[in-house]
Amino acid sequence: MQVKSNVYVVTDLDDLSDINEEYNQYKGTHMERECKDVAIEKCGFFLPEFSYFDFINDALDDACKTILVKTAMENIEKNHRM
Repeated sequence: MQVKSNVYVVTDLDDLSDINEEYNQYKGTHMERECKDVAIEKCGFFLPEFSYFDFINDALDDACKTILVKTAMENIEKNHRM
């Protein structure tokens, strides 16, 4: 994990597997938490799949792509204010 401007960035797949492991450990129990909460605790940041670069880049090149970018940016700004 790497710290950049007070935001933790997942730099290897071990961090991602730690998040999935903890999420799955408590899934279905009274201690279950959202994957987002586990990710923020482990690495300080959560990015939903619809905000992934590949998700947006692989979309059709039309006017809808601008909506995808706008939605992704709004979500990032809303959920990751510092």
